[in-house]
Amino acid sequence: MNNKEFVSELAQRMNLSQKEVVQYVSAFVDELSSNVIEGNQVAFLNLGTLEVRHKKQRISVSPITKERIVVPAKRVLAFKSSTGMKDKLKQLPKA
Repeated sequence: MNNKEFVSELAQRMNLSQKEVVQYVSAFVDELSSNVIEGNQVAFLNLGTLEVRHKKQRISVSPITKERIVVPAKRVLAFKSSTGMKDKLKQLPKA
């Protein structure tokens, strides 16, 4: 589902115009982004938690040249599913 489809679905469910929903979604994403950038965890009940994690510098080897390469430290966005979401996913038929 892309952003346009999400806005359309949400507008129908909430009986709002798509313009209003776009404003709400934009405000939500802005607030979510600013909290994550500040280093705060953002938790959603029955969905999961978003947080920034720090990856240490490490040494990697190029599979082509066999050369050792230093991969610098970096921050990554991580999502951890809630127990409730994991349980719901387990109940789905296997693909």
